[in-house]
Amino acid sequence: MKKILITGKSGSGKSIFSTLLSEYLNCEIIDVDKIGHSVYDNIDISAKVEKMFGKVFDNSNKINSKKLGEIVFKDSTKMLELEKITWPEILRKINDKIKNRDIVIIDWALLPKTELWNDGIKILIDADKKTRNDMVIKRDNITQEYFELREKNTIDYSKYDFDFIIKNNYDINEFRIQAQQVAKLIKEM
Repeated sequence: MKKILITGKSGSGKSIFSTLLSEYLNCEIIDVDKIGHSVYDNIDISAKVEKMFGKVFDNSNKINSKKLGEIVFKDSTKMLELEKITWPEILRKINDKIKNRDIVIIDWALLPKTELWNDGIKILIDADKKTRNDMVIKRDNITQEYFELREKNTIDYSKYDFDFIIKNNYDINEFRIQAQQVAKLIKEM
């Protein structure tokens, strides 16, 4: 099985590149952010999160990501506690999804912090902070302060950890060309 591990900071274009690459490779994308949100549907996990972090669920029992984020982004020990609660289920769901696949793309900013990082084709999507900042604030409807909290808690990537580094200048045609070139090289691996 070929695992293509796509990572990068918030707003770098991971999801767009994953989509383009999956078209050229005809494979499924595992969007770990979506899986991460779905683990809160597990009653045991949501109970542990509420016990640890207080009322972070809305009236319809859905996680309030911004409220939880404000707590964990301000305190790295709380972030580690959240990871201990949610990551085993997230990783279990990922492993279930990748079974019996010849090739799969896994898209997640936190991939380098997981066991998944040990085996796969590693791709970093890189983009300048100012453009990411403007895009993420608008997309996620967050404040500048919240963006900076998130940014402070991101991984500092080393260019030596990757098979491919894709520079996103937010030109979709250039991004498409890069995805096509990477797909060709991956098929040859």
